[in-house]
Amino acid sequence: MNKSNIDIIILDFSSIDIFKVENSISKSDNPNEFLTVPDRSSANVAVGLSKLGIKIGLISKLRKDMFGDILIETLERYNIITQTE
Repeated sequence: MNKSNIDIIILDFSSIDIFKVENSISKSDNPNEFLTVPDRSSANVAVGLSKLGIKIGLISKLRKDMFGDILIETLERYNIITQTE
């Protein structure tokens, strides 16, 4: 997506929720999986607007750790424009 085609830019706090999901099909190697989703923050609003076909850019401060990486990957999966330094 071209950055000049952004319809809305969101500037706010972003975070992610992590849920433990029990895998009832296979109890062998790793019986637990984790579901990660943007929480009730600007990231969640950005994902919702993107699902409606609106071109979104998100400006937010994230830590350089596993959780920040997961959130960026999730946002990019929904075609939300992110830029990291």
